[in-house]
Amino acid sequence: MDKMGYTARIRAASAMLVWNNEIAPSLAVASRATFIRGKTLYVTVEKPVWAQQLSMMKRGLVRRINGSAGKDAIRDIRFRSGQVRAPLIWGSDSEASMELHIPSSQEEGVPDWTCIAPDEEDLVAAGDAARLISDPDVRDKFCDWMVADAKWRAWIRKNLSPKALAAAEILKKEPWLNDSHVRAMVSGASSDDLLRARDAAACDLRSEISSRVALERLGVHAPSEPGAEHEPGDKNSIRIKVLVESLAMLVTGEPPERINAELVEHALGSEYASCLCRVREGL
Repeated sequence: MDKMGYTARIRAASAMLVWNNEIAPSLAVASRATFIRGKTLYVTVEKPVWAQQLSMMKRGLVRRINGSAGKDAIRDIRFRSGQVRAPLIWGSDSEASMELHIPSSQEEGVPDWTCIAPDEEDLVAAGDAARLISDPDVRDKFCDWMVADAKWRAWIRKNLSPKALAAAEILKKEPWLNDSHVRAMVSGASSDDLLRARDAAACDLRSEISSRVALERLGVHAPSEPGAEHEPGDKNSIRIKVLVESLAMLVTGEPPERINAELVEHALGSEYASCLCRVREGL
């Protein structure tokens, strides 16, 4: 899993599930882990007073999550008050929204992204990666986490407003932009739009990095565009370097000249930092 670049994604999915399945049910107020940016878990809590109380308890909560999700899965938790609800349905068709079937857990006000059907391509990729694992128990557990990761990414993609989609496309091309700059380019984008856009852009960057690193280790190089010839090894390495640096800029908000291996390790973890160092040494 380390060699294929999946460890960080599995731990991120695990950290959200630990909160939603173990910690949230024990609280006296509805809460939901909404996404992870870098090593920070973002949690929405129904009542502002609880967001403040949980903030004072977060050191212990981080230890509890890492104890279940894996060492260094997260380093911080940020709480914000808001409505814990089902995924929004965007568009002008109000009748379609009224006919939407909402699972019982969402009728109670707690959305369950684990019920969404993952994209077929993600399932195929998970199956291909699992074939490299000989131990059947480890292989089954790996597949479980990969499916959870695929469901989460499908939920993210299907629950973006048009403004969030536009912001995500901008951030993938110019990840160093802050929220004020993006909001000036996407008029009317809300803070929630920008949070979702950053997470969606980060998911796309992580997915491409994992794919390119995995193929490189297997001696295959990804094409630069659909239908294009496969890239030479040096061009693929340069692309990996650019993607890792873009992800670090997106997560930290730092400009290109501030990105280095130390900052990448702090924000993204040792896997991405080692990937960056390996590429730089190869160049």
